[in-house]
Amino acid sequence: MKTLKKSVVKFLKSRARWNSKIQSNAINDEDVSLIVNTSILGELCYIFLDFEKPLHFQLLDIDNLLESEPNLFFEYVCLERKYQPELYAVAHVDLIENYQQVLKDMYKGNPTLETFSLISLVSLLQKKDAIIKAKSIVSLSSELFQEQPKEAIEAIVDLIFFQTNFGLRTTTKLDKKCIKLLEKIMLEATKEYDFLFVSRILRTLAYVDAPKSTSTKKAVNFLLNYIPRRINLTLEIITEKGRERLDEDTEMVKMNKEIMIAILEWKTDFRFYRDWGKM
Repeated sequence: MKTLKKSVVKFLKSRARWNSKIQSNAINDEDVSLIVNTSILGELCYIFLDFEKPLHFQLLDIDNLLESEPNLFFEYVCLERKYQPELYAVAHVDLIENYQQVLKDMYKGNPTLETFSLISLVSLLQKKDAIIKAKSIVSLSSELFQEQPKEAIEAIVDLIFFQTNFGLRTTTKLDKKCIKLLEKIMLEATKEYDFLFVSRILRTLAYVDAPKSTSTKKAVNFLLNYIPRRINLTLEIITEKGRERLDEDTEMVKMNKEIMIAILEWKTDFRFYRDWGKM
């Protein structure tokens, strides 16, 4: 595993301290979802730092999350297997085995990126190959990136996530012009303080083995300087039930998680859907 520069280590330590405060409040409030999110963010911070005890990991009853937040549920179970293997063997091994086929059927009927990520997590728990084989190497043309709305670029990013199996396969190629255009879009997103979009594009560049550049350096520095605060968050969404208010601390932790994954996957050979819960 590649070593990290002092600036990144400083960022990890800073986020670990911030995360521990959020987790402490969540424990006092008995907010299971937020405690789980902070356990996951804490793991992302600490896997590259020296620590003796996994103080960020909190032992919880998380079965209610399976229906409401399945990705979060399985991300936590990966940590449960690492830190509490006996409990994992009793509580979740059979569930994981039965859920695998359910997910495959879901993916066949509706192949979304979320379902694909769930399949990847469950396969990771089962130590199975989650790769959905691509028929051939895909080369994207530069026209796809020119003067496109954000939604179109998001769709291309999703496609690359699919095609590369979150960076586990080299099945997508971008030429120099495509990479330059994507870098340009990424830098424009920094001006809008769109941390999530920048994070996703940086992961995309990592998955297609794009070389380091001035643009990627600027993007990394932009993410390292992220300060958790309300102004960068979307705290209200529209659902079938109407307007839904989101918890501020939870959304800040989620944002930090995405930033952390992007930085680690760009800066090192860490891949979330291969290494999560194993390091």
